[in-house]
Amino acid sequence: TSGTVAAPKAVAASHRMMLANNDRVAPALGIGPGTRVVSASPYSHLFGIGVLATVLAAGATMVALPPFTPEGMVEAVAKHDAQRLFAAPAHVAAILAAGLPRLADIKALGRTYLGGASVAPELAAAWEAAVPGDGHRTGQLFGMTESMVTLTTPAAWPAARRHGGVGIPESGLEARVVREEDGAETAAGEEGLLQLRGYSVFAGYAGNPAETAAAFDADGWFTTGDLAHRTGE
Repeated sequence: TSGTVAAPKAVAASHRMMLANNDRVAPALGIGPGTRVVSASPYSHLFGIGVLATVLAAGATMVALPPFTPEGMVEAVAKHDAQRLFAAPAHVAAILAAGLPRLADIKALGRTYLGGASVAPELAAAWEAAVPGDGHRTGQLFGMTESMVTLTTPAAWPAARRHGGVGIPESGLEARVVREEDGAETAAGEEGLLQLRGYSVFAGYAGNPAETAAAFDADGWFTTGDLAHRTGE
């Protein structure tokens, strides 16, 4: 992890960590036996791996994609009547830019979850409007190699909240935002460091005690390195 922005580190992830995450996340994402899922994210990093593991553990169906193209992803979602779609902002932006008429053939898709990069609310709203689907709603999720999927936007939330935020912690997980200078929790609307704690947060970096010690505080909170703020809602 972090090889693109810092020295790469090996995350020690346990089977229990992943299986527990699968069990908690699947209901929040509306994935169960028979649900058909498409993921544009490859199975070579956490986003794709996490979706695949959740789908398999829930007894759902994963529609495997060839290397991404806008036409190929839309074709797969439409042809297989996919009910859930996971993608990065760049994927849906490319599809919208291509102006593909086959979007109108997407009938069964109930939810799209965007993640893996910062999501512009305008993009999420445009994708939701472009896909007819089955009561289609676009939301967001947040995860990382060190913690699996930890935050998601409930489908029942109003569009502005689903499109403009990464959501709330899954059951059994905690999230907070703290000031970098003193570690105190921020007020609503105040930007700070996102911290996580709970069952799916990793135990440490393999063979790297110094980086592990720097990532956790005395109370077990893991500092993600991402900036965030709470809305107060």
